[in-house]
Amino acid sequence: SAEELIDIDAKTFELNGNNVRVAQVNTVDIAEVLERQAEIEAAIQAANAANGYSDFVLMITDIVNSNSEILALGA
Repeated sequence: SAEELIDIDAKTFELNGNNVRVAQVNTVDIAEVLERQAEIEAAIQAANAANGYSDFVLMITDIVNSNSEILALGA
């Protein structure tokens, strides 16, 4: 599920009094993950609301080509 995807490798940091969640997903096809972008963004927004995160940063990393795309959503 998208909820599991954004929580597999994730940590929360406090920056200037704000809780920021940073997560990473490793893949061989970034485009395949981004096909679920709307579902992933909905899960991120729900996590922000439920946990009081001011921001959520999801790094989607292509482990074959060593590049990443970032989705960042604020509460």
